[in-house]
Amino acid sequence: MGAEQFVGDGPHAAASAELPLRILHIEDDPDLADMYALGLEIQGFEVVRAGDGVAGVQAAAASCPDFVVIDISLPLLDGLQVLARLRQDPRTTGLPAVLLTAFNPSDYRQRAAALGVQEVLLKSETTPGELVEAIRRRLARSP
Repeated sequence: MGAEQFVGDGPHAAASAELPLRILHIEDDPDLADMYALGLEIQGFEVVRAGDGVAGVQAAAASCPDFVVIDISLPLLDGLQVLARLRQDPRTTGLPAVLLTAFNPSDYRQRAAALGVQEVLLKSETTPGELVEAIRRRLARSP
């Protein structure tokens, strides 16, 4: 039995519904990155990881992800700067995303919404399963 498939709006998903969705996870804490990657992989997602904002922007251009999960507090470029750069690149301008933060999510919601992101999640309250559900909710809203 294969994992349930969700067709997103990224180029990887458009190629075939049989392929797993590719999630780019940009997170500088290796333990959190491992935890979330494992949860996503168990649900059948392919995970590409980057450990800082610059590497995240480069990985988005190189890996053609279907979705991106971005930590707000990153070295080199913060998560909102990463998101702004992704919105400027025609290859990633419509890439659906959620943001994760260790701080009060309401501090970032207005800026995130201006960049097309409706979900800003608090890391300490977001399990890998809840992250998967947030991704599924967002993909369900994709055109």
